[in-house]
Amino acid sequence: MGELDPGLGGRRPADARRAGFRPYQNLDKAADWVGYLFIFIWGWKRPIRREIAATFALRTIGQALFFATHNEMMLFYFPNLLEPLFLIYVTMARFRGWERAQAIYRARIVWIWLFILVYKFQDEWFTHVVNVDRTEYFKALFS
Repeated sequence: MGELDPGLGGRRPADARRAGFRPYQNLDKAADWVGYLFIFIWGWKRPIRREIAATFALRTIGQALFFATHNEMMLFYFPNLLEPLFLIYVTMARFRGWERAQAIYRARIVWIWLFILVYKFQDEWFTHVVNVDRTEYFKALFS
C-alpha cells in the first residue's frame, strides 16, 4: 500500500518512517504537545481537571518515550485520549450549556470513555503500528 516516493529513496512513506526518516514525525509530535499543553491549561479550572491531567500525563509520557526511543509503539501504548475528551466535553458544553456539561459527562461517563478508547486505539493502531493510510486501507478493503 502506498506509492513509492523518490524523495524517500524509493520507499513508501510508511516504510520510510520505519527506516528512520523522522524529521516530520518529531516536529508533528512536538507541535501536538503544545496543543495538549493548552488543553491542560484550559482544563485546570474545569470540573474534569483530573481526567484532563491524567490524559495529559499519559500522552506526555508516551511522547517522551517516543522522542527517546523513536519507537512509534510508545504512541500506541500511551494514546492521545486528551483531545477526544476535550472535544466531547466542549461540544456537550456548547450545545447543552457549560453549567450542565459536567452532569451530562458524569451521567454518560461509561459511554463517553468507551467511545474514546475504541476510537483512539484504532486510530493509534492505524497511525503508529501498521503505518497505513486509512484511505488506501479502506479502498483495498472494499475493492
